[in-house]
Amino acid sequence: MKLTIFNKALILMLLSAPILNLNAQVDRRLIEEVKIESKILKETRPILISKPTGYDYSEDSYFVVYVLDGNINTAFTTGICELLYQSGYPKLLVVGIPNTNRARDLTPSSDNHDAISGGSADNFLSFLETELIPYVDGNYRTHDYRALIGHSWGGLFVSHAFSQNPKVFNGYIAITPTIVHNDFKHAQALKDRLRADKSLNNSFFFSVGHEPGEEGDGVFEMRDWFEENAPRSLKWDFAYYRKENHSTTPLIATIDGLRFIFSDLVLDDNLVKEKGFQFVKDYYASLEKKYGIPIKIPQRVMMTYGYELMNLKRYDLAIEVFNHFEKIYPKILVSYDALAVIYEDQGKKKEAIKYLEKLLEVAPWYEDAKIRLDNLRKK
Repeated sequence: MKLTIFNKALILMLLSAPILNLNAQVDRRLIEEVKIESKILKETRPILISKPTGYDYSEDSYFVVYVLDGNINTAFTTGICELLYQSGYPKLLVVGIPNTNRARDLTPSSDNHDAISGGSADNFLSFLETELIPYVDGNYRTHDYRALIGHSWGGLFVSHAFSQNPKVFNGYIAITPTIVHNDFKHAQALKDRLRADKSLNNSFFFSVGHEPGEEGDGVFEMRDWFEENAPRSLKWDFAYYRKENHSTTPLIATIDGLRFIFSDLVLDDNLVKEKGFQFVKDYYASLEKKYGIPIKIPQRVMMTYGYELMNLKRYDLAIEVFNHFEKIYPKILVSYDALAVIYEDQGKKKEAIKYLEKLLEVAPWYEDAKIRLDNLRKK
């Protein structure tokens, strides 16, 4: 019963409002391109925007993930964000930043060894802080908690941005950061930030794949700096992916990095079972202090716990969970379906009919509910 009901609930969640059309589910999350005239960079910048599922049908504000090398990394990051949401993580608005001059924008200085024409990372950071972020915040419903993801030179830029002004972003994901750039010239600024700023309250995730040589070794040195110097207030983690190389690391590191940054938003299932639903409600209410906005209990957290209670026939507690689900997610079918099942199992036909009728108000196309409702009315 448990597995069947839970899988059914996942399908109901996916088929729920805002778009009640079975054929529309695969293309709801699109990537659109906008143009920004940058006075700082003195050029037109293409920007890729991917709004979370349901954005146009809600009034919610969303956390924002800024993705460097956006021409390559935006598409898979968007897919990852959608799958993480289905696993209980928050909906994320993704902003991809394609390159126009990669070396110029992502490196803090010109590297004489490689004859790279670079070194304008500070200028590019100024563009992000004073032009791009205000544009995104002014044109989309965003929450001011934001993350930055970069790979290779992009990871170097993420590390540099953190060392220069950690307040621009709350979360930083540096994937195989080329920290060896210019003989570790800019590593000292990162070390100094870690040593001197004991009030850092960001999240910082960095990683490396199996990359023998200077670049890979440099990331392990960076790990040592964090172990030796990072203040307790800084939430940080490092991952080594021995089965991945420079090109394949971004996919898994993006998943792990976003999980890490938003880890406090998804409670462990076993903790929920141990502590109970009042603890869950109190916990998510407490997150408002950190994020500055009310944080809803994720659908997946309530689904997992609610269906566990149903499986154990602890119906009073299950009803409490799904009533709360209905209260905060009134356009999602899961609660109506679950409550109808509970009341039908208890022989409370009127209550079961009531919740099937509510379900069909939200999803008049749902044939299974129509059949169940007709059968109950005939009894």
